[in-house]
Amino acid sequence: MHLSSFAVSGFRSLTDIADIPVSKPTILAGHNDGGKSAVLDALAFLVGARKLEHDDRTYVQPDTTNTSSFGQRCVTTAVSGTFTLDVWEQMTFDLPAQIKLRRVAGEDLVARLELFGPLADDERLRDLSAYLVPALKDLVAELGLKPASQRRADLEAALRTYAVEHSSTEGWHSAPAGLDKRIPRLLPFDGKRARPDDAVKTALTGRFQAHMADPELTGRLHELEDDVKDRLRIDAKSLCDHIHTRCPDLEEVFVEPEISFGQGVSIGTVASFPYCRGSDGAGTCRFGTQPSRFAGHLGVDQRAAG
Repeated sequence: MHLSSFAVSGFRSLTDIADIPVSKPTILAGHNDGGKSAVLDALAFLVGARKLEHDDRTYVQPDTTNTSSFGQRCVTTAVSGTFTLDVWEQMTFDLPAQIKLRRVAGEDLVARLELFGPLADDERLRDLSAYLVPALKDLVAELGLKPASQRRADLEAALRTYAVEHSSTEGWHSAPAGLDKRIPRLLPFDGKRARPDDAVKTALTGRFQAHMADPELTGRLHELEDDVKDRLRIDAKSLCDHIHTRCPDLEEVFVEPEISFGQGVSIGTVASFPYCRGSDGAGTCRFGTQPSRFAGHLGVDQRAAG
């Protein structure tokens, strides 16, 4: 998902600003207190990197005939953006290539992510995020729909499809579940103070999580994990047999590798023996637990006799 432009209303000094472009690069220039920081903070609010605070709400133009209107702030603060979706996002959320999203909050400062599109004639279908799963199931049953499963995502998908087919106007409504996780990340970087490599690492962490959420990539990784796990099982058996040969007092040596390219490698190990005696007649063998790391990423719980 890529952001091409955004608009701000009711955010500090930005009463109503439209069509702020986002390109490579976009340069903000202006005098002190000209609203440059407000634009960046509004962008952070849009992408979910900042919570709205009371002081962020714009002061309304006072009514000179009504003294009580002085010092009042706007009722609603909203930042909307025009986004371009990739093919996977279009298929997953059943959306067009270009959409409009906005993050909006009222006087309670509770932010909501909304999508602009066909507005369901049935008002109950305009904010599906307000329902728990049992209530969604009741709506699906009442409308005679047949979702792919009883999971929340599939229930919402069926209701959204019905809402689009039964709508006579367009407007803002709740965004599909999971769409917020696809919104671009904001990485503030001040070249005078911050370390650029930290910003890059943060960006890569976010991209890694996004890639790992891709079903096609995840399926391929599972196949690789199974292949590596089978190979490690063979390696583990060979090593366990060798240890058992060298330490015959051990009753059992067993290792079961568990592989996850998303979380690293964990290996469960069992080694037990009733008694072990050294060549000098003293009980010199030790039984303990020591965490180790192999190949920079293999977490091992190692129990060994020495």
